[in-house]
Amino acid sequence: MAVMAHVEKHKTPNNLKDWRELHGLTQEDVAALSDYSQSFLSRLESGERNLPPLARAKFARDLGATIRDLFETKSPISGGADK
Repeated sequence: MAVMAHVEKHKTPNNLKDWRELHGLTQEDVAALSDYSQSFLSRLESGERNLPPLARAKFARDLGATIRDLFETKSPISGGADK
């Protein structure tokens, strides 16, 4: 249990999985578009791996996305259904 807490603490938030699913892509599809393997992408999505800033820019460009689309944390949408 302590190991999981340690891993959770060091995860880098990203939106990669949400972006990928929104665009109907599999990890294999993203791997084919980028320089990364499916197994690396799995670890990247889970936050176990990270990309340095320049690699993030190239990765986003390879996918036709922005760094913000893939790696910045999401903020709550204001003015939603809750009134």
